[in-house]
Amino acid sequence: MGEKCFRGSYPDSKADSLRRKAINAVKELISWNLLSVESRSAGNGSQTSNLYCLTDDAVWHKSPSSPSPNARKSRAYQPRHQGRGVVMGEHHPGD
Repeated sequence: MGEKCFRGSYPDSKADSLRRKAINAVKELISWNLLSVESRSAGNGSQTSNLYCLTDDAVWHKSPSSPSPNARKSRAYQPRHQGRGVVMGEHHPGD
């Protein structure tokens, strides 16, 4: 996700830095309740992965549930690269 969403804006960044940006972006989406996360476990109880789901816009928060260092100061925020990193239309795993 970091490579696909942030490489264009940070061409000289190391992969670990882009990974951290992606992790922070997901945390911010969760803080606004735009994404929900469910921990998935193996039969022995060890965590295998997380399942992320988009939430219905009726449950989105008007402000983040916890302060985020990435939170925008204004609701009128416009990204520098309009449309970059945004999935438009239907998206299926493996696309």
